[in-house]
Amino acid sequence: MTAVVRHIGNTPFERGACEPFPDFQLTPGLQLTPGGDALTRRAIDLGGWRPGDFVLDIGCGGGRGLRILADSGIVALGVDHDPEQLRRAGAQGSAAGLIQADSRDLPLASACAGGILSECAFSLMPDGTATEFHRVLRPDGVLVMTDLFSRSTAGPPAAATAPRCLRGLKSRDGLIGAIETAGFSVVIWEDHTDALNRLVAQAILTCGSTAVFWGRGPEAAAARDAARALRPGYALLVARKKGGPVSE
Repeated sequence: MTAVVRHIGNTPFERGACEPFPDFQLTPGLQLTPGGDALTRRAIDLGGWRPGDFVLDIGCGGGRGLRILADSGIVALGVDHDPEQLRRAGAQGSAAGLIQADSRDLPLASACAGGILSECAFSLMPDGTATEFHRVLRPDGVLVMTDLFSRSTAGPPAAATAPRCLRGLKSRDGLIGAIETAGFSVVIWEDHTDALNRLVAQAILTCGSTAVFWGRGPEAAAARDAARALRPGYALLVARKKGGPVSE
């Protein structure tokens, strides 16, 4: 591990940029990632990673994905900007390494990783992140992401008044374009908006109202309307470096 890590960074990006639905996060029994463990396992399967492969979980949060990677025999390193999330991940007792870092300046050697898993995180990350993903992946490395995307053409006006965690949403074409501009080819796109819809329904049933998402303050109605205009969807995509080997 030490051969690929340049330094242990303490460089959080956009601290506080995502403050989504605090009541939702604190509700026991709710799975915060659309599709839950089943979709994460599918993402890992599509990555084609094998036991012993070195895979980064960027935006690892509380470590759920790290646990599933480890269960598959994969050597995982969790990266997140939020020290509290990293503390939660560490408390799970996973053997995975953990570092706090800016996604645009990962403290890792170039071409060190066989894969990157990023769940529900890329839309929260700053511009330049996909280029850094490209740098740390080996030529045969695979990027696998699940994330929100906008199914609307409403554009910036709606995004500007949306909850902060939805302001970085791109359209399907915009998300694919951002990845491919960084030097990748997107080879798989799966729409899993049904999983997002089930998560929303579960949250409302568990918590009793949509206030779990929008709050109850004076800006709640504007946030709700802006989010509706963006029509969030959820997707899984797989990308490979352009010119890299193609899996069998």
